[in-house]
Amino acid sequence: MELSGDNEIYRFLVTYYLYQDQLSWSRTQIVVAVEGAIAAGAFSSKCSVLSVLALTLGTIVIGLIWRLIERDWQARDQNLPILDTAHKDRGIRMTPPGARWWQRGTWIIRILLGLIVIFNLAAAVWFAVQWYSGRPAG
Repeated sequence: MELSGDNEIYRFLVTYYLYQDQLSWSRTQIVVAVEGAIAAGAFSSKCSVLSVLALTLGTIVIGLIWRLIERDWQARDQNLPILDTAHKDRGIRMTPPGARWWQRGTWIIRILLGLIVIFNLAAAVWFAVQWYSGRPAG
């Protein structure tokens, strides 16, 4: 498809930005659903081996989705400098001025995903210790 005119290019860039942003949030919701399933499956299982397996494989899946989210953000932000200059004369920006790194949504999501991974791995270790010691995990 050939774009003609600045308006069409601008419209395409804004649409693409919004699409990538929505895609990353959809994937974030998928992570929440997957984590719920992992935790429910691991803690309801009477067999610690299955719990460890569910937590380990689930964490790998979450890690892969995390990489997709990071890629969505990279694709979304690639044209951000162009979009920010489009209405510079009117004082309109696509993003607010920079906040502290820990106040940005992307970093909050990264921290939460990191905590999920740490929780899953710690729970997998706990289940493995319970299994090796011969005690029931539940």
